[in-house]
Amino acid sequence: MTSQQPCIQVCRLDPHVTEDHLRQDFSQYGELVYVKIPLSCKSGFVQFSDWSCAKEACRVLSEKYSLQWIRSTKEDLASFEHDEFLYLARIHKWRVGLINNL
Repeated sequence: MTSQQPCIQVCRLDPHVTEDHLRQDFSQYGELVYVKIPLSCKSGFVQFSDWSCAKEACRVLSEKYSLQWIRSTKEDLASFEHDEFLYLARIHKWRVGLINNL
């Protein structure tokens, strides 16, 4: 069994959007595990406990936000709390690997 839970990157956020805004919008679709907007990033991260809830949130909220799926584990999020740059680098490395394997 994997510890991977569905995680969505909310891209190109307006500077006035806060974590509370994301929490309010996304929590309508299910239980949230994690919501974070890093200070040095124009993106936010929303992690759900359930895949079907995350998919429904993406389906509905893709009209309001620019969304993309990211691979994220509990360990990744734990490392983010200690080193934001390391976490963002892990996401980038995964995306580059995914693109190179197409």
